[in-house]
Amino acid sequence: MNIEMIAKQERLLQFDTFSHDMGIEIGLLLLNKARSEGKSIAVDISKCGQQIFHAALEGTTVDNDEWLRKKKNTVYRLNQSTLGIQLKLKEQGVTLEEALHLSPVDYVAAGGGFPIVVRGVGFIGAIAVTGTSDVDEHERITSCLSAYLGIS
Repeated sequence: MNIEMIAKQERLLQFDTFSHDMGIEIGLLLLNKARSEGKSIAVDISKCGQQIFHAALEGTTVDNDEWLRKKKNTVYRLNQSTLGIQLKLKEQGVTLEEALHLSPVDYVAAGGGFPIVVRGVGFIGAIAVTGTSDVDEHERITSCLSAYLGIS
């Protein structure tokens, strides 16, 4: 996984429209795939700041909710995937706090947050997943969106 690949995913994995029902469907797809793999994840999907889907599988804790909150905050602030942000900062040798003065209390540069973008409108929300590794969480979101949007 590299910065260019993530930027390409962000350009490709966009919607023509995005409804609450679509967010719920995507959330359920993420959960069902994790369940079938025996993974414990938590998922949060929001649109225009409103939480439209939140669920946590057995084995997750309140700490996972805190990770979701920080990832969602980061996506909303920077309108980018959190893994892409993490890789850029690593390349620069700085932290999120050093680079952008964003407190680690409320923001995190870790995989698992992805922007929801509607073509012709722009950024409208975020999908966040936690419970596995940074790269796995990012790939869970992007593979789910690819399948949902019919993009190979």
